[in-house]
This record gives sequence, C-alpha cells and structure tokens, in this order.
Amino acid sequence: MPNHSGHAIAGGITLPFARIYARLVLFGLRGISTIAKFALALYVTRYLGLADLGIYGLVLAACAWSPALLGFGLTEWVARQIVLDGHVAALRKITARLSISTVAHLVFQPIFWAANFAIGAPVPMAWAWLIAPIVLLEHLFTDVHDLLTARGRVGFATALQFIRAGLWPFVVVAVGLLFPETRTLDAIFFAWLLALALASTVFFSWLAAQGAGPLLQWSDVSRQIASSRASVSLYLRNIASNTSLFLDRYLISLTLGLELTGVYVFFWSVANVVHGMINSIVIQPQAPRLIGSAARSDMAGFRDFERRLRWEASAWTIVMSLGVFGTILVLLPFLQRPLLDIYLPVFALLMVANWARIAADKFGYVLLALHRDRAILFASAVGAIMSAALNLILVPHFGLWGAGSAFLLTSVTVLTLGALMSRHTAETHAVVRT
Repeated sequence: MPNHSGHAIAGGITLPFARIYARLVLFGLRGISTIAKFALALYVTRYLGLADLGIYGLVLAACAWSPALLGFGLTEWVARQIVLDGHVAALRKITARLSISTVAHLVFQPIFWAANFAIGAPVPMAWAWLIAPIVLLEHLFTDVHDLLTARGRVGFATALQFIRAGLWPFVVVAVGLLFPETRTLDAIFFAWLLALALASTVFFSWLAAQGAGPLLQWSDVSRQIASSRASVSLYLRNIASNTSLFLDRYLISLTLGLELTGVYVFFWSVANVVHGMINSIVIQPQAPRLIGSAARSDMAGFRDFERRLRWEASAWTIVMSLGVFGTILVLLPFLQRPLLDIYLPVFALLMVANWARIAADKFGYVLLALHRDRAILFASAVGAIMSAALNLILVPHFGLWGAGSAFLLTSVTVLTLGALMSRHTAETHAVVRT
C-alpha cells in the first residue's frame, strides 16, 4: 500500500524516526568523545589530584576563550554567509577564516604568555611549548566545526571532533593505569597535541582533495578583515559570554586555591557534557535551517521550526541530565575525594544553571538567524557584567556556592533577555541586516 504521508524515506523509516536515528548516531560519536573527556577528568581527579585538575581546567578555559578573544566575531559572520554559498566559494571563505585565526595566534599568544608570567604563572610556563599549539589548534577546529556545520556537513564535523577528542583520553588513561610513571600532565598535554595533529592531517587532506584549486585568496582574507567592523557586535558578544562562563574558575583559583578550583572544574565540566551534546548535536546543526528561513522571509516556517527545536532540545536535555547526575552518584565513591562528596549539592545547582544556559544558547541562534547582532551583544554584555559582579561579591564570602549561584542567576537572566528579544523580532518580522 503506498505511503501518502509524505514522510517516508529510504528503508521505510518515517521522518521522525529517521531524525531520531540520525540524532542517536551523532550522539554516539559525540558521546564517545564526551565519555573520553569524562574518563580523563575522573582519571586526573583520582590519580593526579584536584590541584592538577584545576590546572587542566584553566587550560580548557584558555582553549574556550581563544576563539572568542582572537576570533573577532568573524566565524559567526562567515557561517551566516556560507549557508547559501556555492561549494568553492564556501571553501575559500573557510580557508581565509582559518588563516586569520592562525595569524592572530602568532601575534597575540606571546603577549598572553607574558601576561601569564607577570601574574605569577597560574598556567606553568614549563608547559608553554605544549599548551600554545594546543590552544591554537583547538581554536582552528572550533572554527572548522562551526563552519562545516553551517555547510550541512555535520557528520564530517562530528568525525573530526571524535578524532581530536574521542580517542586520545582513553589511550592516556590506559597507559597511565598500566604505567604509573606516566600519570602526569605532561603526558596528557602531549597526547592531546598528537590527536590535534592527526585531526589536522585529516581535515587538510580532505580540503586538498576537493579539487577546488587554490583556496587561500587574498580577496577573501581582505574582505573578512574589512567585515570585522560589521562583526564587532558578535565579537563583543563572544568575549562577554566567555567572561561570564570562565571568570569564576580564575577567581576561585586566586581566592580559594587550586584544590577547590579542581572541585568546581570537575562538576562544571560534567554539567557541560550535557550542554556540549545538546548544542552540537541538536541545536547547532539545525541553525542553518533557521538562517535559511529568515533569509527567505519565511517567518511562519521559522516560528514553527523554532518551536519544535525548543521542545526537542528540552526533551534531550532532561534525559541526558538525569543520566549524567545518576552516573556521578555511582562514581563518587571510586574517586575517593571527600571534597566532591561535600560539594555534591553544588553540582545539582550547576546542572540547573546549565539548563538555562542551553535554552539561552538556542535563543542566541534564533537572534543570529534574524541578524539581531546587537541584541545578542546586549544579552551577553548584561550576562558578563552580572557574572563578574556576582562572582566578585559571592565567591569570597560563599565559595563554590557563590560561584554556582552566580552562574544560575546569570544564565536565567541571559535566557530571559534572549527569549523576549527573539520573540519580539519574530512576531514583527523585523529581520535586521547587519
């Protein structure tokens, strides 16, 4: 009997089930990477100590800060451009984007390392030769992931993510368990760098195999540099967002010490597992569809798709959060770190704050599709100011509880602003071109 529903696809799977199946495959690849990072965090906590986990967390924060501070808001600007571009034009813009990021690191990283030394080297200078290229390559692959996703190559982006993050932690943990002398941060950083080198080989080999001719064109580079003025709102938004996310751990390290920094980094990283999975597998891959609907002025389709995306993201968030929290309850006795047991309620607080952060990020993509760059900046700036003020007030007096409360209040505020501004724009059909 023929299928008249319009939802059948190959293999007789209906579209909703196909979408769920695709999500599960991507969740699987991303999940292995996430489990690998989680296993590494457990390994560092158990065998190296919370102080080393604190240092590792500061390096992770630097990797997250780098695309914001040295990205100049161009990645989102380019992603919005290449959604509807031809294949070769998109590849040239991606290549130009990566070249600008590379030059920015060569210019500014020495300055950042000098500043790190001047404030007492919270990130030890002895590891600079490993950490510097790690931060550079993590930045490049953040750009690559976002731009490939904008082009609809979610599978390849996820595969690269798997290569750079899903394999080496298991190797480090296995070797460390077999050979105790390798239980060092040096070994972790070296393995991390090797994985990034492998991912780089795969990506640039794929790029060369596209047969698109010379991809690095000065015209594309100069055009993106010239567009930095148009992307300044996105740039300031990125800086503000990362300030609100990562200021707390630096303040904790300065006021409470590396051990409590390790406690906070551990719980924050576990909560961030849910955010990373939902954002990269559910929300971000569907952002091009939002951008395309807004570009075609199909606001009815835009609102309908945004509503379905909201419910899908919420459902996955609840399911994953319950699974992650239950996993931590089971693993805590194995870690043998009493401070983690003491501060377990802080973990619950961070999980709730993370729900608001995920929802806020979804509305951020809505505003990006609607070209409301200044609205994005406004919400992020308010969040950054709130985060800085609340952390400076609460952390010295209430410790980790203060940091968690600041995170929750900031996330809820940014969510509220994003929801109000995106709803107003969508209802008035006011797509602003920036």
